[in-house]
Amino acid sequence: MQCSDIDIIDRGEIKEYTCGNTSLARLLSLGNEEKVLSIDMIAPWSLPIDRSIKVGDVRLIYRKEIINGLEWEFVGYDDGSRRELISVRILLRGNIEDSVIKELIINALNIYMRES
Repeated sequence: MQCSDIDIIDRGEIKEYTCGNTSLARLLSLGNEEKVLSIDMIAPWSLPIDRSIKVGDVRLIYRKEIINGLEWEFVGYDDGSRRELISVRILLRGNIEDSVIKELIINALNIYMRES
């Protein structure tokens, strides 16, 4: 995905990051200086699976990794014919500048959507 400028819509406890009319991510406050950045995407799943749960005809799949000292969670689905990554969540602590959040979003989209 190519986006030259990410805009921010501040909704109080939730900040939404957009590229034009496309919602890319949300930053949600969990309280006590903790936040989660949830980045939307659809990309091929190429990670090992830590956990899965069957829901109807599909399995929701999950992976957790520590990358550069941050806890990253990967959520996807497996419908039997394909596995796709649908969300990357990054747990954050403290006051994080918007420029850092934007950089995390762009990096995650560039890294994980490159094969799609």
